[in-house]
Amino acid sequence: MTGITPQSDRLRFQPTFLHPIAFALLAVLLAFTTHAAEQSPSAPPRVVIIIDDIGHSYSAGRRAVGLSGAINYAVLPHTPNSSRLAVMAQAEGKEVILHMPMASLVHPSPGTGVLTTDMPQTAFRQALADAFDSVPGCKGLSNHMGSALTAKQEPMRWLMEELRKRDLYFVDSRTTHKTLGAPTAESFGVPHLNRMVFLDNTRTEDAISKEFERLLQLARRHGVAAAIGHPHNETLTFLERHLPTLKERGFELALVSEVLTEMEKIPGPELVSKS
Repeated sequence: MTGITPQSDRLRFQPTFLHPIAFALLAVLLAFTTHAAEQSPSAPPRVVIIIDDIGHSYSAGRRAVGLSGAINYAVLPHTPNSSRLAVMAQAEGKEVILHMPMASLVHPSPGTGVLTTDMPQTAFRQALADAFDSVPGCKGLSNHMGSALTAKQEPMRWLMEELRKRDLYFVDSRTTHKTLGAPTAESFGVPHLNRMVFLDNTRTEDAISKEFERLLQLARRHGVAAAIGHPHNETLTFLERHLPTLKERGFELALVSEVLTEMEKIPGPELVSKS
């Protein structure tokens, strides 16, 4: 034996007086890291959920308004319960959006007071005014159907002019990849939000769950993501069960107006066909 300690053994038997020093340095580092985290916490991803087609059924609408948290309600004008449910939602601290029927490439009759592609400007503006009168307290407007109209430049310009006058935002349901919603809103300085997910194109628990998880993935990626659902029994049952779990999963529900005060627009969505 040469009496030379192997390298591995020399590392193993370091003098013990270094251990308290290393421990103290580690304690200082941990304290600094904790302080930094307290000073600049990262904001949780925000989830915007909009329940469309409110107004026909009072019982379904009332159940939808009862969903927990910051939920947005897109109310159809000129429906039997539009005004009543809009007032109810606002009383609960929720946000109301005018869900404006617009001409579709698929459905011949999108709803009462529909905006069509061949309306003269005067009639177009009057239809909008009548719709706003029937849904009090709107913070913005979204398109109900509208795969035909949202792809037309002139009526979309008329729409944005009216929203700018009223200081309202636009939510593009994106029922066609040809929509001019975002660029037209941008050109008029109208705050706007793009739908990224449809929760219930297929009304089964598995399908809704899959889309809900996709919504959360998009929120993690972009910081905020928006989804549209409807007052179907399957959708409401799912949301009643899962919305209360969002906070513990690290997400925060948000109203449309809240996210639009913090960012100019949400990243472009993936199109899901619905007209």
